[in-house]
Amino acid sequence: MRKPRAIIFDDEPVVLDVFKLFFEARGYEVMTFREPVTCAVYGDHEDCPRPSPCADIIITDFRMPKMNGVELLLAQARHGCKLTTKNKALISGYIGDDHRSMIDELGAVFFPKPVDFDELMAWVDSCEPRMDLSSPLAIKRREARHACSLDVLFGTRQDGDILRGTTVNMSAAGACLRTKHQLEPSQQVIIQTKPPNPPQQAAVRWVKNSGNGSYLVGMSFHA
Repeated sequence: MRKPRAIIFDDEPVVLDVFKLFFEARGYEVMTFREPVTCAVYGDHEDCPRPSPCADIIITDFRMPKMNGVELLLAQARHGCKLTTKNKALISGYIGDDHRSMIDELGAVFFPKPVDFDELMAWVDSCEPRMDLSSPLAIKRREARHACSLDVLFGTRQDGDILRGTTVNMSAAGACLRTKHQLEPSQQVIIQTKPPNPPQQAAVRWVKNSGNGSYLVGMSFHA
């Protein structure tokens, strides 16, 4: 089981610190940002193709550089953010009726500033049953992957079959494989390339049907 993750957007460092302490005390991994981006993990890209969300809870301030909190939530919805809006909240000292209506339509929650932390705690309690802590979250790629085409053999821990695939890109942290074998997110696999490279243990992060009976599989190597 992994830790739950909270992502907080606010341009005031003191506010970020308070929320960070609050969630860390509950056992959360916390990511904080002073400027909003549509996806805090992958950046502002095209529609999200990944099956799992980047966080279990997102909280955003309303007034921020570049875009306000409502615009952020709307942009996430347009890009196919995988986190349910029931686990998203917006905070503000003042917000107009039109923006309040947008928040309600999205299904997110509004907290006035200063935030009542008893109310916040009750909301977090209501969010936690919607979290699947057995499913890995999307993770930020720490280093660029380079394009390559290597034939590899790999197997899963569920059976002893030897499967075949071809790398599309690779780095020290992970790889993307093209294979005719459908895998599932969170599956553990062992990848074998040509010697002298040793076998590499990895976790499946996402799977995408690329057509013609093949799949693209994103994997992260275990440290």
